[in-house]
Amino acid sequence: MKFRTELNPTPSDIKIEHPSKIISIGSCFADNMGLRFDELQFDILKNPFGIIFNPATIGHLISDAVNYPNYKADLFEQSVIQVSEGFKSLLLHSSINAETKNELIQTYDSLLKQVHLHLKTSDLLIITMGTAYTYQHLKSGLTVANCHKIPQNEFQKTLLNQNQITDQIESAIQIVSRLNPKLMVLLTVSPIRHIKDGITENNLSKSLLRVGCEFLATKFDNVQYFPAYELMMDDLRDYRFYKDDLIHPTEFAQNYIWGKFKETYFSKGTNDKLDQWTKLLNELNHRPLNPKSEDYRLFLLNLKDKFIKRSEQFDISAFTNEIEKRLSRNV
Repeated sequence: MKFRTELNPTPSDIKIEHPSKIISIGSCFADNMGLRFDELQFDILKNPFGIIFNPATIGHLISDAVNYPNYKADLFEQSVIQVSEGFKSLLLHSSINAETKNELIQTYDSLLKQVHLHLKTSDLLIITMGTAYTYQHLKSGLTVANCHKIPQNEFQKTLLNQNQITDQIESAIQIVSRLNPKLMVLLTVSPIRHIKDGITENNLSKSLLRVGCEFLATKFDNVQYFPAYELMMDDLRDYRFYKDDLIHPTEFAQNYIWGKFKETYFSKGTNDKLDQWTKLLNELNHRPLNPKSEDYRLFLLNLKDKFIKRSEQFDISAFTNEIEKRLSRNV
């Protein structure tokens, strides 16, 4: 008897290897995926503009980066606001701020330059959309990434229609493909629930994003869709796989989706290598009952040898340094 329907994505012809260069842009799920790539020592630039949920802002930021240095700087200047912490931009996540307006403008310019260079040489761009709802700043007319606690009456909330979603991302795909013809684009819909919009509204929003992804993946040969949303909603499909807020997936759910991602986009050789590396990291995270015991000293020496054997595949310096620190405390 089956109690759930397992989703097994078809292995992709996109194969991510360790030399692959990756950039991820979008929601918190893009952040989560980026951290996993980071842990496995892939060359990835993750969410350089901070967490961005809606496709309109994602498309705007990618376009600015591709067009660097000839982007519309005046639009960014219009987006800069002064808050109690300093200056922030309506086009960027709240984690990016500066003490002066000019410093923030310079920060944006530097970010665009970094993203431009990365897009120009990357193998894979991951775009994760979280919601089709947008907020338009009435004074500037800008569709914003973050309201920065500005009163709600200064914004107009809008649900993007199907054409608006596909137009924004399609335009970004077209210009980034001209910049880098070898770049593959992977679209995902975030499995994180935006229930502050309402449960019915969240489902409507996600469905619009999903249809948009399908349209783009069908239209472009260099675009594919990974079913992170479906894995959460249909494969796992149980509140026990959500954190206490009933919005964000648990670590177990994140690991499950990541496992499906690896099966889809990594070769067997890459998966085997990464599995062995993950085991070493898990061993390093092990906390002994008695850190001054002889058994633990021998365990650390053996673990150091294991890391050294991986030195041609990974940068092991931080890990061997940590082991040396533990050995010095073991005396």
